[in-house]
Amino acid sequence: MEEDEFSFKISYIEFFFLTQMLSVDQIAGYSDPFRGYLMDEIEEEWEVTLPILIRKGYLIRNDTKGTYEVDGALALCIEVCGSNYAVRATKHIDGLGDYEGFLFFTPELAVEWTDDGHGNMFICPVANAPLSIDVLYGLFPLNMSSEKKWIIELSQVTWREWIVYSSEQMMNALLEEGCLPEAAEVICHCFLHAESSGSMEYWTRTGSYWNQESYHFVRIGDLAYLVSDTNMSSIRIQAFEPSIVKASLECFADLFKVVKEGARS
Repeated sequence: MEEDEFSFKISYIEFFFLTQMLSVDQIAGYSDPFRGYLMDEIEEEWEVTLPILIRKGYLIRNDTKGTYEVDGALALCIEVCGSNYAVRATKHIDGLGDYEGFLFFTPELAVEWTDDGHGNMFICPVANAPLSIDVLYGLFPLNMSSEKKWIIELSQVTWREWIVYSSEQMMNALLEEGCLPEAAEVICHCFLHAESSGSMEYWTRTGSYWNQESYHFVRIGDLAYLVSDTNMSSIRIQAFEPSIVKASLECFADLFKVVKEGARS
């Protein structure tokens, strides 16, 4: 293989064909690159992709059966990507860089999927589920808490809409919900000029439907806000409160019997 033994660089098209071979579908955050294509077009792409997968060592010939099989370690990673439980995590710190990736969970193993920005993904097993939950605890500044208990609900505004709002749009949304102008200005400034920020989006599948619940923070110095997006139609902005984030992680971990030592301390 071209990568480390248990780390795989793979294009989204290559990933598609491997998931088909392994009968893995309904992957959180993944879109079919061939949606709308004719079958003949997909078969043509397969003819181009097959020798690439063989050359990379991702497909191994089984001489007894006369067929190709997916490399065992890669197959395991892709099968875990088909889990009902996933977290999309992001973090930004000025001067240090950015992280964005998906973590897919089973009780025994977690697999990380990141994007290289050029049509490829990196897939690798990162740890067992409890250790991976530990990593998620480090995404948010859980050692800080605001003395002020301040909350505002923005109805009919989702997180994805909020993060692309201009300063004027943010101000208008806050003022419409009764926020004082001075407080609204501080909030807008923190979101638009954050020194650090992060997100955790929980994906849980029921049948073919993905439920999503997300938490986000922005921070400047000692000032931090937490945004909760739990119903996909409105958001709650409040002074940062670590207990809310901890409770969300514990709830997610409990879905597959993961116990986080010390989480309730």
